[in-house]
Amino acid sequence: GPPVEGDITADWDSPSEILDLGHSRLSLPHSRVAISGAAGRELSVHLETRDLSELLPALGERAAAVPVKLAGSAAVFDGKVIGSLDHPQIQGRLQAGAFTYGDRTFDAFDTAVTASPDNIRLDHATLARGSLHAQFSLAVAMRDWEAGDRSDIFGNATIHDAPVAELAAMAGGAPLSATGTLSAAVAITGVAGDPIVQAD
Repeated sequence: GPPVEGDITADWDSPSEILDLGHSRLSLPHSRVAISGAAGRELSVHLETRDLSELLPALGERAAAVPVKLAGSAAVFDGKVIGSLDHPQIQGRLQAGAFTYGDRTFDAFDTAVTASPDNIRLDHATLARGSLHAQFSLAVAMRDWEAGDRSDIFGNATIHDAPVAELAAMAGGAPLSATGTLSAAVAITGVAGDPIVQAD
């Protein structure tokens, strides 16, 4: 794996199951992590990376298989990890510049994140590609940090004055020569493998 440098302060209190990390930091070739506080109570976390492949494998096989790559930009997470080690709650903000998802390219992503072993929620999220900007919120049920095709989902999204050609490209469709713009609001329900999308 990539070389890791840093300073970690660790003090384990067995009766309370609290791991005090003080002010710790880790550096990889393209990533930096700064942590302060105590795991099992409250940790403050700052994470910045220009290469997701350094970090995603640490989150498990499913995360490592996600086809996301940064395109010369950085992804930054600032937030907190609150609560017990066996059921932590993650709260914070995730921001990323240009990136690709499979064969689709995007210019920017920004969202508030709340996550636990049972679910993940994105609030007030924005996704940009060219002149197209989408705003959405989405919640996905999980089981022990994993979501599957049968996981319940719930959310909503809006787009305003979106160029039709950009919208087709964002959705992964074939390039269109169509002109004009589209505004829409949609509700998303069902399960991850078969979502139900209803437009207002």
